[in-house]
Amino acid sequence: MPNPLMIAISVLTFVLCALCFPTLGWFIKNEITRSKQESDKRHSELSESILKLEKCLDRMQGEVSKKVNREECDSWSQDKWDRIYHHTHLPDGKVVVTN
Repeated sequence: MPNPLMIAISVLTFVLCALCFPTLGWFIKNEITRSKQESDKRHSELSESILKLEKCLDRMQGEVSKKVNREECDSWSQDKWDRIYHHTHLPDGKVVVTN
């Protein structure tokens, strides 16, 4: 004959499992939902910040383009291009532009 204590423990274990697994599922679903909501909030905040930065950079670009002499900039850029892609190094470490 089965021990009544073992039967009681088995029934109690079954009842607790029946309660704990759905509760655990609810907590996991709740955590996933909360995490998604926080992620959506962070995404919208970052998107707004990026949009503000882009507008600021556009204004700055407009202001800087008014102040920069385009010919000087082009000549400086060409000099840098030549130094980077067409150069050699002398034994003392100096850079010589070769075309």
